[in-house]
Amino acid sequence: MKRIAIIAILLAACDYARIDPMTAGDGPPGDDAATSDATDDASMLDAADAPADAPADAPADAPADAPTDAGPVDAPACVASSRRCAGNDVEQCTGGAWTLLQQCANLCSQGGCVTPASCSGGVATCGASGNDTCCRSLPVAGGTFRRSYDGVSSGYTDDRYQATLSGFHLDKYEVSVARFNAFVAAYPGSKPADGTGRNPSDASDTGWRGAWTPLLPATQADLMASLSCESVSAQTATHPVRCVSWYVAQAFCIWDGGRLPTEAEWNYAASGGSMQRVYPWSMPATSTSISSANAIYGVAGPARPGLLSPAGDGRFGQSDLAGNVWEWVYDNYATPYPTETCVDCANHTAASFRGNRGGAYSTPASLLLTSLRGSLDPAMTRAAIGFRCARNPLP
Repeated sequence: MKRIAIIAILLAACDYARIDPMTAGDGPPGDDAATSDATDDASMLDAADAPADAPADAPADAPADAPTDAGPVDAPACVASSRRCAGNDVEQCTGGAWTLLQQCANLCSQGGCVTPASCSGGVATCGASGNDTCCRSLPVAGGTFRRSYDGVSSGYTDDRYQATLSGFHLDKYEVSVARFNAFVAAYPGSKPADGTGRNPSDASDTGWRGAWTPLLPATQADLMASLSCESVSAQTATHPVRCVSWYVAQAFCIWDGGRLPTEAEWNYAASGGSMQRVYPWSMPATSTSISSANAIYGVAGPARPGLLSPAGDGRFGQSDLAGNVWEWVYDNYATPYPTETCVDCANHTAASFRGNRGGAYSTPASLLLTSLRGSLDPAMTRAAIGFRCARNPLP
């Protein structure tokens, strides 16, 4: 296992200010990287500030190798005029067969198109062209994979940590400031009720806990003030929101109709499921190729979510799973993983840290591997940490 000292050397070589303390231990999966809280200037961050070699505008469609949805689980029987969701398509039963009725811009649930609360007024500033809906949520077909394993990177060749996951949706984009502003406008009415946001695939998940509510900002003014941290005093509406604690991130996702992804879900989506990709875009899966055309990294600040789509997208179509901002995941952090084999698992055992994944604009390429794990005190905020939401829409 790579030690914290190694990561500190990597970051120091790139002139990063400091790293957060991390738990450390011997044993796989290794490379328990601390999240960088490098200096950045929010006032300079605009979508126009993307790297000069960013690719030309490209369609926001999922890559060609994305799996075809085999049909919804537990969908209603085909009865004349009944409707169901198949991925993000609304299908209607006509003549005894399901036929396409409508394609949803954001996501489909219970046989109809749904717009999450954060996009109720329309937030279409994401993607390569900056005109895609920022609330697009993409289906991730379930399957089995090896956590924190790619078979080629040093520290990530131990394949013992297998996980099997049910299908779920994962938002295509990291949550933008514009989306988060809707949560702020509704606050404190947007605080979650006890038990909401439960992952239906995980029987151990009890949803939002009352003990977490006092750890949220008390008032709207307090929430707004919390969005300034480290060198960030203002945030650009089209960029991923930063300076959010784990508690605030989970509260937002629940209010928005979802939840934070489990660490296994995030890792599964980023590594392309059983493909076990080194980076989200790696083709072949063992390719270690990375450039500024794939990810926002090693630069002064983030860019709008999806700017480098589709070149930087993962197998299931999500953007920025490597770089731009670190992303909170649901799990309490433990290393090595508490169990070698699990099904729809998350670590609910109390710990001092919660996990985060994916690296950020301020980190080097070595911290953008799909297998690499980070962690931080859930009450803390950092200039380079944001999040995206997972969902379990009904067919």
